[in-house]
Amino acid sequence: MSLTKTGMVETLAAMTDCDKKTCAAVLAALAEIVKEELATTGEVTIPGITKLKAKSTPARKTRMGINPFTKEQMVFKSKPAGVKVKSFPVKNIKDVFAR
Repeated sequence: MSLTKTGMVETLAAMTDCDKKTCAAVLAALAEIVKEELATTGEVTIPGITKLKAKSTPARKTRMGINPFTKEQMVFKSKPAGVKVKSFPVKNIKDVFAR
């Protein structure tokens, strides 16, 4: 099971001898920094953890197609333009699984 935000704050507080309130504030500040950097440059690296990249996706129009299971014609709905964010692990994290 993965850590929740509360679990992450508690673990950070235990490992760094800081109080939980300070650790929660650090995580909130990190989240804000990541948002700002992704919005301005489209790319941000969190040292020792991951690299995040934002990519714009174009809008798609409604179109006719064939359902691969029933072989009947169907309408594929349109989708608005958007942004996808991908995460790439850095070397430290990749090395954990290279054993």
